[in-house]
This record gives sequence, C-alpha cells and structure tokens, in this order.
Amino acid sequence: MKNVIARILTVIAIVGVSSGNADETHDVYQKTGAIGLPEIQSFKVEAASLKQTRDLLVSLPSAYIESGSRLKYPVIFVLDAELMFYPIAGQVYFQGMNSQMPEAIVVGIPNLQGKRRDITPTPLNRNGEPLWFGGKHEQYLQFIQNDVIPFIEKKFNVANYRVLVGLSPTGQFVLHSAWAAPDLFNAHIAINTADFKAVGYDNNSALDKIATAVELNPQQKRHLYISMPQSGGGLNPRIVEGYKKFESALNSVDSHNMEYKQEFTENNGYAAVLPAVTSALHFIFPPELWDPSYRDFMSEEPGQTLQNIKSYYKSMSDKYGFEAIPKGERYYNRNRLKRIGYVMLEQKRTEEAIEIFEYWCSLYPYSSNAFDSLADALTRKGDSKKASQMRQKAKALAVQNEDYRLELF
Repeated sequence: MKNVIARILTVIAIVGVSSGNADETHDVYQKTGAIGLPEIQSFKVEAASLKQTRDLLVSLPSAYIESGSRLKYPVIFVLDAELMFYPIAGQVYFQGMNSQMPEAIVVGIPNLQGKRRDITPTPLNRNGEPLWFGGKHEQYLQFIQNDVIPFIEKKFNVANYRVLVGLSPTGQFVLHSAWAAPDLFNAHIAINTADFKAVGYDNNSALDKIATAVELNPQQKRHLYISMPQSGGGLNPRIVEGYKKFESALNSVDSHNMEYKQEFTENNGYAAVLPAVTSALHFIFPPELWDPSYRDFMSEEPGQTLQNIKSYYKSMSDKYGFEAIPKGERYYNRNRLKRIGYVMLEQKRTEEAIEIFEYWCSLYPYSSNAFDSLADALTRKGDSKKASQMRQKAKALAVQNEDYRLELF
C-alpha cells in the first residue's frame, strides 16, 4: 500500500509541477460563450449567375483559433442548409473535435423560399418528357464555383479539399456536379437520391455520366456516397437496378481511385439524413484512420516516438491531399500529444517530452495549453527562465483567446 501511495505522489509531483498542470478539466479550448457548440457566422454573397443575393452560414472547427493560419481545413458545403446545416455542423464539429474525422469548416447554402427545386437538372419522366421543375443547375454550379468558394477561400484558412452534400433534389445536383465539374469537389454525398435522366443528358442517366467521367479520368481520386431509405427507394426495383448498373459500370473501368458507397438506410424520409451523413463521413474519413492509438506511437528508442507520429500523419496527408495533424488535447481522452508528453515526463525522458510539446506548439501556435505544458517540461529540466517565458506566453494567449481556463495557467 505504501508503494502504491508513493507512486501516486511521484506522478502528482511530475505532472503537477506548476499551476498549469495536466488536469483533465481544462483539456480543450473553446471560445467563451460557445462551449460545446460550434460558432456560427452568417454572410451575404452576391450570386452573379443567379442575379440574387444569397445567404451563407459558416461553422468553424474547435481548433480553428488555436491553429491560426498554420493549418488549412477541408470544407464541407451543405445544400438545403435551412434543413441540414445545423445538425451536420454540430456533427462535424463533434466528430472532428474527437478525432473521428479531420476538423473541417462547414458552409451552409440555404434555399430561397419556394426555389429549392430550381437547382436540379430538369428530370425526365418515364416517357422521356421533362418535368415541371429544375433547369438552373448550371447557374447554381457557377454560383458555387465563382462566388461561394472564392468567398470562403478568401475569408478562412481552407485546404484544397471540398465535400458537397445534398438531399433529394439538391442530391440530384450533387450527382450532376460529380460529372459536370469533377475537379470542383473531392467527395460527393447524395442523400435520398436515385439515378435519373434529365434534359441535356443525351439519353444518359446521371450515374452513366459519372461512370464515363471516371473512365475518362481514372487517376482522379474521389469519393461518392449515395443513399436511399430502405422503406422508400429500397422498395423500388428501378432504383435498385440503377444502383447495381452503376456499380457494374465502375467495375468495368479502371476506377481504383474512385471510392464508391451506396446503401439503403433503415430510417425513412428525412429521418435518414443524419444516419446517412454519419455513414458517408465514416466512409470518406474512416475513424480508425483518424483516431489511431497514440500508444502505438510510443517507442523506447530516443526520438522515435515523435518520428512515428510525424510519419503517420505524413501518410495521412499524402492520402487526402491536405495536411493532417495529431490532436494536442481532447475531452476526457488520453489519445493525444499532451498525454504522450506527460508519459515521457513520468519516464524521466524530459528532452523527448520537450520535443513533443514543442511539436504541439508548432501545430497550434495559439494554444495556451500547449505552451503551458511546454513550461512544465522545461521546469522539470531545470530551465526556469525559459519555463517562465512559456508560462507567460500561455497566459497571454489565454487572455487573447478569452480562454475560460485562464486562472489555471
């Protein structure tokens, strides 16, 4: 019993070397007033092609302030924003903060009242006759390409990686953009959407068009997710056959860079949206890749632990085409850089702990917790002067960020 108590006291002495200790209660910074919620911003953008002024909604990720301009984030564009933006923004915010996917900026594009169906190509009925709605798909594509994306790129730190999400008629627009502008988005998510023919498609279907685009450009990496409710479209033989035909077409061409998932969800109607989005995001960003066990990075060889971390995230960056970085801190989860650094201190590998914390600071240069942890390691080393400098920097950043943990540093 005495040995157990002695070990506990030793750990406390190591990780509690200052007022800025490794306590689990102040692990994640979020802007004051938005604890547990994404910060939503709204903007107005002139849509030249539509001759309209349109609203945009933007949700920034949890780490956006702490990473500063150091990191560029993938962007998820959500159509039907009046219906889907808030639940999807919350979902992406939560999953990104907890390493189930990369943290991402979410941009919502609401519809104008009564104009939702304008965005889809004009569909043809079974007799090949045009239906009464749609037809402004090219104007909307120009709006997104020429107005929305440049606006977001100018205002925020964005990576060259984009995802487009649509539902039902806006899902048809997603399928249209997948072949009409294949370079515009890296991933397409079409919910409650089936194959269709439209005016100007030359008797081809949307999925025919996509298969041809893949065949013409087999080197382009892309993700496509399509879903329908099992109790809705899943009961329609024509929809099921369309999915099977598309899968067969992809199998017949060199499409190894095209990752495709189709499924029939259990939830009916618009209740299928969130389960489908969850499935799509897991398909595009598998949680097992984005949330590796940091314990597996640990090595007894000096310097190898940090090298293992860098090598892993370099491979992830190469895979997706944007910079992937490890988590510095997480809510109630030891799978993070901070924990590795303090384990190094526990093992009296102080120089390696300093390197881990310096790496954390380089990734998140506005993280007060990162510099506070670096101060702990420098104190352990005996470098009180530099430790004091890092501590003061941590406090200054906490003030600047309106960090609710200020008094803990």
